[in-house]
Amino acid sequence: MSFTYRCGRSYPATFLATASALVLCAVIYPGRAEAQKPRKALQRDQVIELLESGVAPPRVAELAREYGVAFEMTAEVANQLVDAGATDELLATLRQLAPRAAVPPPASRGAAVLLIEATPGGAQAYIDDEPVGTTSSQGRLKLSNLAPGVHRVRLSLSGFRDYEQDVELVQGRTTTVTASLKSPHQSTDSGVNPLAAPTAVTSPPASDAPANPLAGAQPTIGSVAHFPVAHDHGGGGADYCVGELLIGNRRVAFRSANGAHSFDFPLGELKDAKKNAVYLALLGGFHIRFKKQGNFNFVSLNAAGQPQPPDELIMAIAHAVGGE
Repeated sequence: MSFTYRCGRSYPATFLATASALVLCAVIYPGRAEAQKPRKALQRDQVIELLESGVAPPRVAELAREYGVAFEMTAEVANQLVDAGATDELLATLRQLAPRAAVPPPASRGAAVLLIEATPGGAQAYIDDEPVGTTSSQGRLKLSNLAPGVHRVRLSLSGFRDYEQDVELVQGRTTTVTASLKSPHQSTDSGVNPLAAPTAVTSPPASDAPANPLAGAQPTIGSVAHFPVAHDHGGGGADYCVGELLIGNRRVAFRSANGAHSFDFPLGELKDAKKNAVYLALLGGFHIRFKKQGNFNFVSLNAAGQPQPPDELIMAIAHAVGGE
């Protein structure tokens, strides 16, 4: 079953064509002034964004052969590409084109460093839910012996909402997290497109926050779990709709709040459901990819209509698939 707009257009075709065109234009044609200059080789994030935006792996391979590859194909990068939808054939092509790994200079060796700058100071810091220290009265905390990779940073201070953010730490480099803790009475609803706001994923707001039209719905009705989401229509969140993702009864479905379009597929057609590595990743973006119907990007929403981590939603899909 495919999306159907009220005007009668087929959604997958329109969505994929529009998203692919926007992404390809941004990657390949950065501006008229650059038209006569040599085009740069593809970066890792560009390849991941192409895949997550629905561009077919064979087409990505063609672009890689045409423009070259500017990143090393490490085991970690290969796993990220597979999560984004890369096939074995695409990985083989990228390995052939990728530059050889260079020996890092002595200055870049060593542990990853994380610098936290938070307002106000005195917040308890957690890395992957383990306490690691308290920020100073000026709000600073430096951690110098962390393992490279993706970590969840959480800041907690009495009288304020917790602040959470995923960060990727690189060996020999310093990564800075800047956070502003909000009191329970401060609204997080900016009144703008939640997918266009360049803010980190935060925990759910207090009960006095502005209500989302979908708030109040039971998380589970019968054997079907209901999750408020924003569905990305392409263009990096510039076009979207709000609705519900329903998981259960051996199916996964989406319906927009205004009834403009929906989908309903058997769980057996699901290929994967994972967090995005690049596309809308700052907002906790995730994708649901089907074997035949294509790829759809979402952001999980809390009761105030603001982005929140999609872990519970993705876990519900995994449990539903495992229960088949």
